[in-house]
Amino acid sequence: MGCVAAAGSARAAAASAKPSWGVQGAGFIRGGLRHRDAAALCPPPRMGCIAAGASAAPSWGVRATLSPLGAEMGGRLRRRGAAVLCPPPRGGPRLSPTNNMRTWCEEEGREDLLEEWADPNKGPDEVTRASTTAKVQWKCGKVECGWTWYATVYNRTRSVRPSGCPACAGKVPTPTHNLEVWCKEQGQERLLEEWADPDEAPKDFTPGSKVKVPWKCGKCGCGWDATVHHRTRSERPTGCPACAGRKGHQVAST
Repeated sequence: MGCVAAAGSARAAAASAKPSWGVQGAGFIRGGLRHRDAAALCPPPRMGCIAAGASAAPSWGVRATLSPLGAEMGGRLRRRGAAVLCPPPRGGPRLSPTNNMRTWCEEEGREDLLEEWADPNKGPDEVTRASTTAKVQWKCGKVECGWTWYATVYNRTRSVRPSGCPACAGKVPTPTHNLEVWCKEQGQERLLEEWADPDEAPKDFTPGSKVKVPWKCGKCGCGWDATVHHRTRSERPTGCPACAGRKGHQVAST
């Protein structure tokens, strides 16, 4: 993400007089810096931070005082008092006892995520809240649901449209929410009679499923494929194409 160059060599001092972007200085703080011999070129502020006079004992990144250039771009820097804390290489802060999913949930008041954590192989203190690769098991906290599913930690903790229980959202078929139940509740038993999929049953799909399945007309015997959603939508649901007189579809011979 970023780098911090510490002033020290004569070459860096001379080069820092004409910086292109960032601050050019001497020293190799951590891995991943683009450097010229003993000099390092910091990225622009939108990618990291710009600082000069780095301290000799960094924790992660480098804690440094603001340079004149950094002061000009102060609105785009992350500050802690009068200093700038550079981001760690390759993404967010590392996993630690104070930076993990459990501490984040407790600090942000998201104990509901800890209650829904159901992974037997990994605990919430073993991943960070920004983990995009770790798919863990969850169990819906609603007693009437109790659905289990897998999702990445980041998908559940992100600030914009975080994911939740797919069963409660109607995205997966359940014993109380599926096409068979929907047809009986809506008086659409005709769809159950026209179902022609030999491998799967209507209870294996949601009413809004985008999967194409075979159908067979109860009047003319014509067979065709259509998504479940196209047959159950409230506006202009589709029906038998042969009965509608569409080209390429013929009434089955008796």
